[in-house]
Amino acid sequence: SKVIMSLGMMLVLLNLLIKADFKSYYSNIRRNQLFLLVALLFLLHIVGLLWSDNIDYALHDLRAKLPLIVLPLTLVCFPLSERKHRDFILCAFLLSIFITSLFNYALYQHWIGNSTYDDIRGMSRLVSHVRYGLLISMGIAISLYLIKNAGLLWRIVLTIIILWFTY
Repeated sequence: SKVIMSLGMMLVLLNLLIKADFKSYYSNIRRNQLFLLVALLFLLHIVGLLWSDNIDYALHDLRAKLPLIVLPLTLVCFPLSERKHRDFILCAFLLSIFITSLFNYALYQHWIGNSTYDDIRGMSRLVSHVRYGLLISMGIAISLYLIKNAGLLWRIVLTIIILWFTY
């Protein structure tokens, strides 16, 4: 949901402001060359607004690209140094994609709801089918990443998730 994603980004930025460890943030940003490159590309986009004839669309486009700077900024300011925190976030992402895939499949099979579909693209109800496909692909990649250090039970669960996402 766009609303929930926007709220999540606002809460993360609010967390940055409440913690207010700006000296640490600044040193983390200065040390991260990749973030500086991303920030320069975003700044180049802002400078490009000077030549825009349609300022309303330009501001809309800038707002749409805001997550491309907010998310890296928060990851640079709050680096996930502990593996358990990173794995928790990745597992939460996998769980959310898995639940939405079950929901979409149940809708598509008419187990719930009463929608009719012209083609398979209607299966992604909550987001664009292209974006949803990318999220599913990312879920497969994350599952493969998590499998290498998982125990036997988690390997089985992650393999089932990979097979489901592939289906």
